[in-house]
Amino acid sequence: MGSGFPILASAPGSPIATGLSPHGVVVADFNRDGALDLAVVNTNCSVLPCGPGTISILLGKGDGTFSVSSIQVSGTAPVAIAVGDFNGDGIPDLAVANSGSNNLTILLGRGDGNFTATPASPATGTTPVAMAVGDFNGDGKLDLAVANSAGSNITILFGDGAGNFPTAATSPVNNPTSIAAADFNGDQKLDLAVTSGPPFNTVTVLLGNGDGTFQTQAPIPAGTNPLAVITADFNQDGKPDLAVANSGSNSLSILISNGDGTFSPATSQPATGSAPDAIAVGDFNSDGKQDLAVANSGDSTVTILLGDGTGNFSANSYSAGTGAAPAAVALGDFNLDGSLDLALADFGTNGATVLLQAAVASLAPGALQFGNQAVSSTSAAQPVTLSNLGSAPLKISNITTSGDFAQTNACGGGVVAGGSCTLNITFTPTAAGARAGSMTVTDNNGAIPGSTQTVAFAGTGTAPDVVLSPTGLIFGSVPLGSSSGTQSVTLTNTGNAALSITSVAASGDFSQTNDCGSSIAVAGSCVITVKFTPTAGGTRTGTITITDNAIYSFQTVTLSGSGGDYALSISPTSMSIGAGQSAAFTLSVTSVGGFNQAVNLTCSGAPAASVCLLASPTVTPTANGTATSTVTLSTTAHGLVPGKPRLPMNLLPAGSLRYSVPALLCLLVISAAWAVGKTRLGRRACLAFALLLLIAGAWTACGGAAKSNPGTPTGSYVLTVSGASGGAVQLNHTQTFVVTVQ
Repeated sequence: MGSGFPILASAPGSPIATGLSPHGVVVADFNRDGALDLAVVNTNCSVLPCGPGTISILLGKGDGTFSVSSIQVSGTAPVAIAVGDFNGDGIPDLAVANSGSNNLTILLGRGDGNFTATPASPATGTTPVAMAVGDFNGDGKLDLAVANSAGSNITILFGDGAGNFPTAATSPVNNPTSIAAADFNGDQKLDLAVTSGPPFNTVTVLLGNGDGTFQTQAPIPAGTNPLAVITADFNQDGKPDLAVANSGSNSLSILISNGDGTFSPATSQPATGSAPDAIAVGDFNSDGKQDLAVANSGDSTVTILLGDGTGNFSANSYSAGTGAAPAAVALGDFNLDGSLDLALADFGTNGATVLLQAAVASLAPGALQFGNQAVSSTSAAQPVTLSNLGSAPLKISNITTSGDFAQTNACGGGVVAGGSCTLNITFTPTAAGARAGSMTVTDNNGAIPGSTQTVAFAGTGTAPDVVLSPTGLIFGSVPLGSSSGTQSVTLTNTGNAALSITSVAASGDFSQTNDCGSSIAVAGSCVITVKFTPTAGGTRTGTITITDNAIYSFQTVTLSGSGGDYALSISPTSMSIGAGQSAAFTLSVTSVGGFNQAVNLTCSGAPAASVCLLASPTVTPTANGTATSTVTLSTTAHGLVPGKPRLPMNLLPAGSLRYSVPALLCLLVISAAWAVGKTRLGRRACLAFALLLLIAGAWTACGGAAKSNPGTPTGSYVLTVSGASGGAVQLNHTQTFVVTVQ
C-alpha cells in the first residue's frame, strides 16, 4: 500500500441498524465461515431508567456487507463487550459488562453465529465501564479484568475454563474509564494499564504478580478526560507502549515503555477530532509500523494516525460515512482484500458504520485521439494507465471496449494499492469517416463493487468508397450473332482516400472498355462502356466486376439482355393419306428473346408425283409471340393412261373420215348380234358382246392400246421445313414431319 493515508469509504449497506444506543463493538468469526463478524453492544438507555440491553450480531458475508440478528442479555445498560474463548472449545465467546446491573453476561458461542448465556452473571464492582481479557493468574485459562468507574477499582474475574467465573479479586484505581493488558516489565506476567477520568486524568500501570493481584505504580499524567487506552509497540523496540485518547482535550497521548513497567512522559501528537472516545491499533498502510484509528464522538469522525515506527504519528481525518457520536471502534479485513477496515458503534444513530479501505481507480489520459487510419488496418497502440491511488487493492472484474477499438493489458485481476498497469489501445476502423468508442473498466473503486471508469476514444477511418451509377444495365433483345449498342456506367470515388483499381472485368455475353486507369482521386470518376453480344437465345446475364482497395474489395454492376432467335414447331408431326389426297400441317414460328424479324420458309423432301406448298412462305412473329403458316402436301392418285394411235391420224381422210369408219364397224357388229339373238337372253348376251367389240374397236381405232398410271408411290416420307431470318444475320432452323402415303 505504500506510506500514503488509507482511503476509507462506507461499505455497501452501511450504516447498519442495530439496537438502541450502541456503545461497544468487537470483531471475530462467530460462525466460522472465514469472514469476520461483528458483535455490537446496545445500552438501550436513551431514556432512563435503562432497560435490558441487547447484543447485535452482524454476520459478515466477506464483501463488506453483513446480515443482522439480535440477542437479549440479562443485565441493564450494557456498555462494554469483550471477546475470548472462555470455555476452550475454539469458538469465540462474549463477555458483556452491564453498567446498570453491575454484573457480566457471559455468552458462549455455538459456532453458527448464535450464543448461549451461562446461568451465572458474575458480579463486578459498581458501574463497570471497560474490560480486558487475559490469563492473569497463570493457570492457562482466560480471565477478565473489569474497570468499575463508580467503584474506583478493578475486578479480576478468574475463569474456570468452562465459561464460568466463580472467583474474583479487586485492585483499587481512581475513577477507572478504560483498561488494557500487556506485559509491561518483561516478567512474563500480564500487567494492566488503566485510565482515570477527571479530576485525575492519568494512566495507572498495575504490575501483575502472576496470581491475579497487582502492584500499583505511580500514575502518569495524560490529557483531559482520558476515555480509552490501547497498547502496542509503537517504536519497534519490542516493548509494549501506550496510546491514550483524551476526550476532554481532543488529543492523543503516546507513552513509550522503558521496559520495566515505567513510561516516558506523554509526547505531543497531532490533534484528533472532537471528543475522541475510542481507539484501535493496526497497520493500515502495510508498512510494518503500527497506526491508530480514533473515533471522535463530538464531530462524528474517525481520525487515522499513521505511525512512523519511532512513536510519532501523522493524522488524516475522515468525517463522511460515520454515524453520529461513534462510541467504539474495531478493526478487521471485512471484505477480504488484505486491507484493514473499520467498524464503529454509532451511539447517536443506533447503528454500526463499516468503513472499508478503498481502492481509488484513475485512468489516464481520459481520452485518446487516433487521427486518420486506413479502413481495416490496425493503428499503433496507444497506452492508458490504470492507477490505484487508494489504500486497498483495486479488483478488476471486467474490461470492455466499444466501437472500432480494442485493448490488451497486463493488469491481471487488479492493481495493488499505489500501483498501476498499462492498457494498450488499438484502432481498426471498419468504415470511413469519424469513428468513436470507449473503454470501460469495472472494479471496486471507492469500495463499491461494480464501479466503472471510462476512457473515450476517437479516430477517423480513411478509405476510398465507390458509387456506381447505374448499378445495373438492361440491353433488351439483340439477335444472335449481333452486337448491341453501348451503354455506360459511371464509377465515382466518394471516399476520403485515392481509389486504386486492380481490374475491371466483364462476364457472360458482355464486354467492356473503360477510362478508369489504375487510380481515381477523391471525388474523381471514370466511365465504363458495355456492349452485349448474345451467344444463345433467351435471357442472358453477366456482371461488370471492379476490384480495388475500397471498403469492400470489389463492386459489381448487374447486366442482362436477351438473345433474339426463333423456334419452329409443326403440328401434327405425322399424318397418313391415300394417293391423290392432301395432308395439311400447321407450322408455328415462335419468337425467342424478343425476336420480331421476317422468317422465309421453304419445304423440301416431297415424294414423286406430289407437291409441298406453304400458305405463307414468309412470316414475322411479334416479340415473344408466335406466327403460323399452313404446310400442304398434295399427292397423285393411281390409274390408266390412253395408248398412242396405231395409224397416224394424218393418213385418214379429212373431216369425219377418221371417225366414220370405227362408227360403222361398231353398228354392223351390233346389228349382227341382235339378229342372231332369238330370245331375250340371247339378245342381251349378243348386245353385251357387241358393246365389248365396239369399245375394243373404238379404242383400237382411236388411240391404240391403254397404259397404267402409278401416281404418288406408297411409303413414309420425311419432309423438312426450313426457316431463314431475313435480318443482317441469318438465323437458320429446320423442322421435320412425316407423311405416309398408302
